[in-house]
Amino acid sequence: IKNEDSVKVMSLFELNEDGTDAHTHKGLTWGVYGIITNATDINDGKANTEKLVALGSNYKAAVACSLYSTEGTKQGDWYLPAHQELIDMQWSTNSTAIQSSLNNLSTLALSLDEDNHYWASYENYGNYASYLGTGNGTIYFDSKNTYNLVRAFCEI
Repeated sequence: IKNEDSVKVMSLFELNEDGTDAHTHKGLTWGVYGIITNATDINDGKANTEKLVALGSNYKAAVACSLYSTEGTKQGDWYLPAHQELIDMQWSTNSTAIQSSLNNLSTLALSLDEDNHYWASYENYGNYASYLGTGNGTIYFDSKNTYNLVRAFCEI
């Protein structure tokens, strides 16, 4: 995802709880139902992730993203995207040429053309957090203890 200020990349695969590539669509919970975290920035997933990670291991989606690393990056460089970042990702990868190239990399790598649910780092009060439905590119809210897919972002 490229805009006038930065370039952001996303993990190729969904993540496991320990921050490794899942290679399957299994999902993680967002966090603790009923606890207000103040992770409410719709544009800054990095700041939201830092708040969630500071609260501990119960915030599995954010912790998994912060544990992720690749060659040239380290743990802490990656984060759970804010919901506007997920929307930007959805529309950036929606072109036929980009989607075709991504699909050629792996059958499990990206499935943005299907109706999958990816957690965002944005909290809606103490009980809900946002996720992107990739089937139509819409942001929804779900209970924090529901399992949805997780994809990490990194700003380069």
